[in-house]
Amino acid sequence: SHQFEVTVTNDGSPVENIGQQLVHHVDVSENDLAELVASESPFKLLGYKTLILRDSNDQVTGILLNLRAENDKTVKFGFQHGDLIIGVEGTLVKSETDANAIFAQLKSKRNLSVSIQRDGVPHKVIFYLG
Repeated sequence: SHQFEVTVTNDGSPVENIGQQLVHHVDVSENDLAELVASESPFKLLGYKTLILRDSNDQVTGILLNLRAENDKTVKFGFQHGDLIIGVEGTLVKSETDANAIFAQLKSKRNLSVSIQRDGVPHKVIFYLG
């Protein structure tokens, strides 16, 4: 079964068909998170290269994840090759720094919602620390 929640697309508009949004729940251990928080390039540790995507007006639309080398943490954190990170806790991601801050925010908040687009479909990844 799937849960559905309201979110925004990468242009800030609400998702029109709430049934199209899939929600994924990911449990993260303190040890796995600590290594990512300490890193200047946490997505690199997860095996991804990040790319900032911009629209025709040069506005950032999200951070694209390109899988370079899968490792044991790649699967644990719920992201996939081609995911476009567009928001964290309802705030649009505008830089690689914003995307990297996901892990520090998770450490302080203990749970965190990240909006992504996967194959053009809105998804939400909810992380739980513990």
